[in-house]
Amino acid sequence: MNDKGSEWSVDEAAAHLPEVVDLALKSPQRIAATGDRSVIVISAAEYNRLAAEHDSRPSLAAFLAEAPLAELDLDRSTDLSRNEEP
Repeated sequence: MNDKGSEWSVDEAAAHLPEVVDLALKSPQRIAATGDRSVIVISAAEYNRLAAEHDSRPSLAAFLAEAPLAELDLDRSTDLSRNEEP
């Protein structure tokens, strides 16, 4: 665990799992394996809050369908000629 008390090695986390869980109820805890592999342990309440926030956002398709731009006429002309000046 680092000085902040929020980062653990896999071995430390395994040896102190009850402490990791208790601390995760207060703030996220990172368990770092080798390289860039790591996980974050958070409380169920925090997970539920994040999941609800994510679920409440409309999909991109729904957002675009409801946007004021949906009423614009964006049909492209089939005329492929260009007016070029010499």
